[in-house]
Amino acid sequence: MKVLVLFSIVSAYLDSLPMPQVLFHFLKLVLPARAALQACGRIAAGIPLEAVEERQRSELLALLTAPGRHALRVGDDSMCEAGIFAGDIVVVQSQQHASSGDIVVALLDGANLVLKRIRVEAGGAIRLLADNAGADELVVEPTRLLIQGRVVGQIRRYP
Repeated sequence: MKVLVLFSIVSAYLDSLPMPQVLFHFLKLVLPARAALQACGRIAAGIPLEAVEERQRSELLALLTAPGRHALRVGDDSMCEAGIFAGDIVVVQSQQHASSGDIVVALLDGANLVLKRIRVEAGGAIRLLADNAGADELVVEPTRLLIQGRVVGQIRRYP
């Protein structure tokens, strides 16, 4: 409960920031580095499984707060077919390179941040794909693009 309240406070603060492209370290600032989430077992989303308690520690917060990790709130549904929706928070590993197929945060023309799936074409052109059939893709020359990081996780809050 405390984490949800704290998350709500941080979320409200981040919503008030004037620049949506600001990368932030909200989990690092508000949660202890050794915090862990208690995992109690598995649950089926299809065929029911036998209810067996399996106590183990999950290093979920370590995943989210590792060095070089940042978080960004997603502003639209252009990546919805990848399961990333408006309002979700993506966890990004800061890095300046990416493999074809990675979902990345990229700075385009030194001014605009985008969240897209990257494809490197033969000849060097880079295709930035939205995982949404209704959204346009971008084809750019490598000189117009700076990779800021790769998506390694996401957080979604349910009502």
